[in-house]
Amino acid sequence: MKTFNIMYVVAILAIGGIVKLFDVNQVKQMRFYGFTENDASTINYERNLFVKKIYVVPGQRVEKGALLLEATDSRLAVENNGLGYEKQIIDFDEQENINRIAYKLSELKIEKSTKLSEVNTAIHLLKDQIDLNKSLYSGLKSLKVEEGKYHDPKEKELAHLIHQKQAIIQRYNQAIALQKKLIEQTKKPNEVKKKMLDEQIASTENQLRHMSVYAPYSGVIGSILCKENEYIPAYQDLFELHKMRPTIIKGYSLEGRLNGIKIGAKVEIQSTRNPEYKIVGEVTGLGSQIVEIPERLRKFRDFKIYGQEIIIQISEENELLQNEKVLILVQNNSPYRLFTNLVTSGQFFI
Repeated sequence: MKTFNIMYVVAILAIGGIVKLFDVNQVKQMRFYGFTENDASTINYERNLFVKKIYVVPGQRVEKGALLLEATDSRLAVENNGLGYEKQIIDFDEQENINRIAYKLSELKIEKSTKLSEVNTAIHLLKDQIDLNKSLYSGLKSLKVEEGKYHDPKEKELAHLIHQKQAIIQRYNQAIALQKKLIEQTKKPNEVKKKMLDEQIASTENQLRHMSVYAPYSGVIGSILCKENEYIPAYQDLFELHKMRPTIIKGYSLEGRLNGIKIGAKVEIQSTRNPEYKIVGEVTGLGSQIVEIPERLRKFRDFKIYGQEIIIQISEENELLQNEKVLILVQNNSPYRLFTNLVTSGQFFI
């Protein structure tokens, strides 16, 4: 009977162990940890603003389209004031001209009234004198004047005064009509310009009334970077708005372990708070330098270790908390790399 060599048994067991170790079904993932982060954005406006009222406070949840701020456009406000001032100048100049013409018109009316009064007085006096002369002539028997043939020399003077009165009325009526026409002509050239100014003023006032800032998406208000009754230049940040749930995961791996991972690769994210909860994420960035791994992810917190960052994008529809520690599971079918990963994965990470 041949002697049984124990070395054969050891060799068979060793080979079986190695095969078991490199079994892809047993070592198909590499694992490392990271934190959830929020995708925050800043909100600004394309025009200069004067902030009238802020409707939110830091930490407040808002829905998409919620009113955050009411404001006016400082440029539009200045422009609107300028338009109003321009119209006031036109009105003032116009009114000044109208007042000047109206004063002239008033003078003409007074002059007309005075001259007519003088002529009318003269006419009445002359008529009275003519009537008196006629009665005197009729009482003198020594003078025989045929009936209807008496002519007083003053009647020509009376006719002249009546003609003079008509000339005064005609001359002053023409002058008064001219002044009234000048008033209308003074208004007319400015009517179109004032109408245009009124339309511009109405347009800018309408824009000023409707200048508001709304939430572009549902989220949580972070910092408020403006104050009420403050002028803000165009495109200067007004608010920080964070999404309701984290959308980014920043993971850390030891040096050399991310060599097989590419941008766009799908990875699995597992909650350390609830290990049953898992979601799929997509690699969007790989660190270009070696950084210190955060203390919270180190097994020995006083012992600094270094590695590489990996950025992963996840859907906003998730149950993870802000700044929650998560486990990142990456598919990898390289037995040698997996063997290295398995050996090192538990040495430094919690």
